[in-house]
Amino acid sequence: MVLTLSLVIIFISMLFTVINHPLSFSLLTLILAIMIALTTSIIGTTSWFSYIIFLIMIGAMLILFLYMTSIAPNEKFKMSFKILIPPLMLSVTPFIWKFYDPASFSLNMSFLQYLSEYTPEVGVNELFNLPKNKILIGMILYLLLCLIAVVKITSSNQGPFRQKS
Repeated sequence: MVLTLSLVIIFISMLFTVINHPLSFSLLTLILAIMIALTTSIIGTTSWFSYIIFLIMIGAMLILFLYMTSIAPNEKFKMSFKILIPPLMLSVTPFIWKFYDPASFSLNMSFLQYLSEYTPEVGVNELFNLPKNKILIGMILYLLLCLIAVVKITSSNQGPFRQKS
């Protein structure tokens, strides 16, 4: 599973070199963020880290998308499948190697067992227990305060940055 996700991540990374439209860049970045979050949640002991990284990435992409739509002109989006052929051929070769020699991609289970045995388990309950619950409540209140400040700073009566044409 990790190997397949890694190959998909490599394929998507190769597609960045041949794409030139901002919409396709943002779509590929979104798919890449999802794949990296899935990979880190499979490898890690908990999925909290990958979930938080994914949410931060999506928030940053929303800001970038807002910035691009306010500045960039409207362009037609045309998808050419001819540009997908070289990255697809490069990403298919590890699959061929895997089926040709299955021992070459065997995962060392002793390392994964070492990670699972010697890493401390961090449960969800620890966030809500007494020493750490004040930090959690502080973070929640800080995010609420930031949300209220952003809503007050932006004036919604002026509408979008660009006018409809």
